[in-house]
Amino acid sequence: MSPEAEIYNKFIREVKLRSILLSGIKFDRKDEYFDLVEDASDKLKNAIGYKTAFNPVETEDRGDDFTDDILALVDWSLDIKAGNKKLLSINVTYDILYSHVIDLEEEDGHVISRFAREVIRTTSFPYFREYVNRISNDSQLNIPPLPMFILPPVRENQAKGVDES
Repeated sequence: MSPEAEIYNKFIREVKLRSILLSGIKFDRKDEYFDLVEDASDKLKNAIGYKTAFNPVETEDRGDDFTDDILALVDWSLDIKAGNKKLLSINVTYDILYSHVIDLEEEDGHVISRFAREVIRTTSFPYFREYVNRISNDSQLNIPPLPMFILPPVRENQAKGVDES
């Protein structure tokens, strides 16, 4: 197993999800939405956006191999357009707190990138999906349920790098 995979596996085994908090909502619907969109299902392709940022959280020094907790700030968005005109925008932000984050060296940035891509996205998307469903029903937007979040297939060299035990 590669050294990178060993570090990632140790990180994944130790990190613990502490909380997921809804921290921001922005909803904007133009009046023309109902005139131009009868069924939003054909508008969903490429309509979902995602970005994340990380902030260390100061905690008491525990004298072990763990560092500060980490706070992931996750922004999900759904924009429905007719042509270039944005008719609907739903933006939701979650604060996701993790503890038992192992100390990482600067050159181990790949661990956080992979964690954001593979774990945080799959952890937070169901919350966003449910929120969009609820606001669609409450506002009669006719947005079908968003698709399940599915990671792309693992390439052979990736599969060898993750300990499944």
